[in-house]
Amino acid sequence: MSDDASTPDQGAAPAPAAPAAGRRRAAWLLAGLAAAAALAFGLGRTPGPAGDAAATPGPLATAHAAAPAPTETAAAAEGSAPADRPPGGGIRPDDLLAAAAGTASPTDARLLRIYGLIATGRAQEALDAAARLTADYPQFGLAQLVYADLLTTLTRPAEGFGASAAAQRAEAAERLKELVAEARARVGSAQRPAAGLVPAQFVRIDPSVQHAVAVDVSRSRLYVFENTPQGLVLKRDYYSSVGKLGMAKQVEGDLRTPLGVYFVTGRVPEARLRQPALKDLYGAAALVLNYPNQYDQLRGRTGSGIWLHGVASNLFSRAPLATDGCVALANPDLLEMATFIERQETPILIAERLEWVRPEAAQQRQAGFLRAFDAWKAARSAADAGAQQRFYADQRTVVSTVPEIAARSTERQRALMPVAFTPAAPNASIDAVTVLAWRDDRDVVVVTFTETTPGGNRPRLKRQYWLEQDGQWQVVFEGSLGQA
Repeated sequence: MSDDASTPDQGAAPAPAAPAAGRRRAAWLLAGLAAAAALAFGLGRTPGPAGDAAATPGPLATAHAAAPAPTETAAAAEGSAPADRPPGGGIRPDDLLAAAAGTASPTDARLLRIYGLIATGRAQEALDAAARLTADYPQFGLAQLVYADLLTTLTRPAEGFGASAAAQRAEAAERLKELVAEARARVGSAQRPAAGLVPAQFVRIDPSVQHAVAVDVSRSRLYVFENTPQGLVLKRDYYSSVGKLGMAKQVEGDLRTPLGVYFVTGRVPEARLRQPALKDLYGAAALVLNYPNQYDQLRGRTGSGIWLHGVASNLFSRAPLATDGCVALANPDLLEMATFIERQETPILIAERLEWVRPEAAQQRQAGFLRAFDAWKAARSAADAGAQQRFYADQRTVVSTVPEIAARSTERQRALMPVAFTPAAPNASIDAVTVLAWRDDRDVVVVTFTETTPGGNRPRLKRQYWLEQDGQWQVVFEGSLGQA
């Protein structure tokens, strides 16, 4: 059956009028679920079952809390933020219903629509939609729980989120806790960024790069942008899970997901994923990220095997904090997302929280770096070795701010030399420039570009990491990725 958000849930014909008993039963359901959902997810006031101005909050509300809306700077969002956004960035019922027609993954859109139907008093539609979703995806634990709660409230008032599981054994409590966290993350991200805004870290994406990816760890959300002639456009977004202990990976085995800009270096062979030692943990596919990248290594960060991967076949999704450091998506979402990824070209930004700005604002913030890069390009094209040299830093100045890592890395860092470079032939051409910036404990920029020399072969794909030190931008790593 299709999992498209427009079928079968959105196109269903209106249900016939319910008899009086059915209407009373629906009113009873809404007394427990609709009002509770209003408070649970930070929704606006919802009419009660008897037409009251506002229904009395039920215990379900205590199981959830509203997540923050996407962060926007005042200047960037001027004239673009929805005028009717609830105070404090709450989620409106209309946000949930609109998500079904937006960029959310098909399964996510269907789940959010169910929550929206509950919040707007359309109980029978919610029940029917939940039945279809669970039939299409039996492993989708959160959908099964919502469906069970809806069925339970047909016979008694809702006593809380996951009330249908209350009679289960005590060991089910942890799983219920994970599902509550997943529900909060999915509903909290229903409100999409305003059209025309991009993550502030996306300074310049060359037209040759077809897509760019950004992960907002605070919202458990992965966003895919399509690079169109009109600029970056949000194409799809997915619920995602990260490390059990959160983010900012530093050392091997710390169960954290790294922050920064990464690229896919390859796909894990299917035969390896099916090895008994991996126990079906990584689902339908796994894409390898280049962690630790060259900047991470200079900072003394350790670890390996950070992947974008799916989930075990007996699950549909995982809790927001559930991996050993990877980023995990539902298998259908991972397979779709993988079609947008180009090896070593598609940037994958992982941030604690995304800040959404207009593209011109992102470039204005990095105007100092862009001037430095243009000056480096000019020196490179002129084959002026002396002028180039001033743009290359001594790697020994890149010292970790984590004391134990700094102590362990001192001997190795002392052996490092200034970044090596080979002066280009005169009139070398630097093209296809993609620039992404992020803030570590200092400002960092990663640049990917092609370089063509007169009389040379095909363009070479290169990457640089730049660091701002004492007001001056310098290259702390430069390397070739092969022919473009």
